[in-house]
Amino acid sequence: MDKIQVCKETKELWTEMARFAREEKRLIEKFEVEGPWKYYAHTCPCCEYIKLTFCDRCPMNKEWVFYSTIDDAPCQGEFSPYQKWRFCIRSTSSKPLCIDIEFFCLLIAEMADEAIERHIKDERSNVDLS
Repeated sequence: MDKIQVCKETKELWTEMARFAREEKRLIEKFEVEGPWKYYAHTCPCCEYIKLTFCDRCPMNKEWVFYSTIDDAPCQGEFSPYQKWRFCIRSTSSKPLCIDIEFFCLLIAEMADEAIERHIKDERSNVDLS
């Protein structure tokens, strides 16, 4: 699997999770969504791709940089959409609004789409240099 494919899987997964929040009015986790990620050991296709070794190798690392902090992996920053989604699914004090969950899921899907475009552009640049 290459970086573009990983980002496509990430986009597909989070888009489907947003759809569930919008249409089914419920929160789901990745193992509830049909697709290859259902059987991954790690939380997201990008983490599976890098085997949680070095987050700087994450295919979406540049997209996560806005949310990252010095002490955390790029997607683990306190204000990242992933952490906000994670907080919603683990919240016991209040029931999260599906519109909020949908928003965080779609934001991650959009970031994956931006990563796809970036990797395609990088591949084209590498071919042009050859």
